Amino acid sequence: MSKNMENEEPVSLSPRKGNFWNKFFMLILLAFLAVWSYWMVKVVYRKYQIKKIVQEEKTKAQEFERNNQKLRGELEYFKTRNFIEKEAKEKLNVRKNGEKVAIVKVKPAKEAETEEQKGAEQTNQTDKSQNQEPVKIQKPNPIKWWDYFFSSRYNN
Repeated sequence: MSKNMENEEPVSLSPRKGNFWNKFFMLILLAFLAVWSYWMVKVVYRKYQIKKIVQEEKTKAQEFERNNQKLRGELEYFKTRNFIEKEAKEKLNVRKNGEKVAIVKVKPAKEAETEEQKGAEQTNQTDKSQNQEPVKIQKPNPIKWWDYFFSSRYNN
């Protein structure tokens, strides 16, 4: 047995020469994988952004196409004889032979309101003369509150 032990090499705790190169190679490989992963993530993200932009542009194109169809329909309507006659009658006061035109005056809103108020006042006056009962005029709310808090009848 002693011969077998003499032939075997003693176990050494010092690092081998090849171990340094193994670690160096693994470090280089790890750095390469990190750079490659970074570029792959960047490419995939860019591809995602491009797909998103393409989808948005397709949506816009569809919207423009719908709007274009709507405008084509309006253009076809504007070319019809009915539309041309309607516009000529409304804007140019053109009439066909045998047609009679009736003119209706429309009063502005302020004049209509004042006439309604005058009519209401006239009906109130006729009601007063017929019934001989005085109409009690309501005070606005802020004046009622002022009277409530500051009137002399409550301060006595």
